Amino acid sequence: MNSAALIKLYYWLSPVFILLYGLTGLDIRVTIPGANPGWHYVYLGVCFLLPSFLIKRPTARSLFALGECSLNIFLLLYGFLNNYFQQLDALSNGLEAPSIASPTDILHFALAAGVLALGFYGNPLVNQKDRG
Repeated sequence: MNSAALIKLYYWLSPVFILLYGLTGLDIRVTIPGANPGWHYVYLGVCFLLPSFLIKRPTARSLFALGECSLNIFLLLYGFLNNYFQQLDALSNGLEAPSIASPTDILHFALAAGVLALGFYGNPLVNQKDRG
């Protein structure tokens, strides 16, 4: 399976991520620090619908994946940094410090980074052999 097919599969699985989040609260795809839970559904809906419209345009789909995963990694790093500063603040005040990263955060980071790499290296503008 080439990288373009993996990117399509990742976005076609968005309804599974929506169900996981809705039924169990497990948030492995989206990290929006301090956001209303409704934004998760909107975001996942966009991640399902927009690539569906780009099904015949592998370059646009790969660029969307690149942008979406870049945004995810930025938000995830922001969340880590925010937790780090909260931990420093708690420690300086003699309080119990919160965890910097949960296993779910690390899983999300790995998933987003993997799709970012696939989106970049699978992009027909970068890799002329993989036209998806």
